[in-house]
Amino acid sequence: MAITHLGLALIVNMAFGYAFVAAKLGVESYPPIFFTAIRWAIIAVMLAWFLRAPRGQIKNLVAISVTMGALHYALMYTGFSLSRDVASIAIVVQLSVPFAAIMGVFFLGERVSLLKVVAIMVAFFGVVIIGLDPGLFDHLDSLLLVAISALMFAVGSVLINKTKGLSTWTIQAWMAVLSAPQLLMLSLIFEDGQWHSLMNPNLVGLWAMFYAVVGTSIIGLGGWYYLLQRYPVSTISPIGLLTPILGVLSGIVFMGDSLSRELIIGGALTLSGVAFIMFNAARTRENNNK
Repeated sequence: MAITHLGLALIVNMAFGYAFVAAKLGVESYPPIFFTAIRWAIIAVMLAWFLRAPRGQIKNLVAISVTMGALHYALMYTGFSLSRDVASIAIVVQLSVPFAAIMGVFFLGERVSLLKVVAIMVAFFGVVIIGLDPGLFDHLDSLLLVAISALMFAVGSVLINKTKGLSTWTIQAWMAVLSAPQLLMLSLIFEDGQWHSLMNPNLVGLWAMFYAVVGTSIIGLGGWYYLLQRYPVSTISPIGLLTPILGVLSGIVFMGDSLSRELIIGGALTLSGVAFIMFNAARTRENNNK
């Protein structure tokens, strides 16, 4: 990999890693579902240029927007608002990888080896250990919500795999257009204080919104797609493991999170399982493309 592209990969991971802190700060300034509704609305305007006729795939795009767009972000940001830290969330959200592996078996007919089954079990067991942290007992609801959000992301990933003939940015544009009104409706049903948060903005909340749109979506996703167009998945995927590590570190540095024994052991187990699944999936795709 060229030095410039390696530098871009590090910037992308930093953008994703620090996104956890931005999300936590954002939900402290805005109702959590409302925060992500605004984010998707802004992204919809920015990506309007990429909207293309779905060519008979509108049902699939709606399903993607419900799972990966509305439910995933509504649950994850609500989980952020209930959590006492960023580090545990940065680890638990990685369950989307083993969830996606399981979905691939049941809905895409993918084969799974015994080692992959063990890796999936290790990843989930790691989250169980994280939940044993005495400091998290009062916030287990946040971990549960984030785990379910990871499941919704995995379901959306399977649906995207079945979407053919549309570019990644076109899918993103449609997801933004379709997800924003769903999230706004959920916010109006389950939250209050939306108008007050808009009329009384603060610099931290505005920075968090700016980062969610520019840092995460434009720099993070844009850079990631740029690299995927130029290098094999097996080269890019391992670099992505820096994201949860940077997420944990950013929580410690900027939010004062502490590393408990349970978080260290559980996080190591979860990331080990996730790493094996990612390496295995990347190697399988490379072999199939030969």
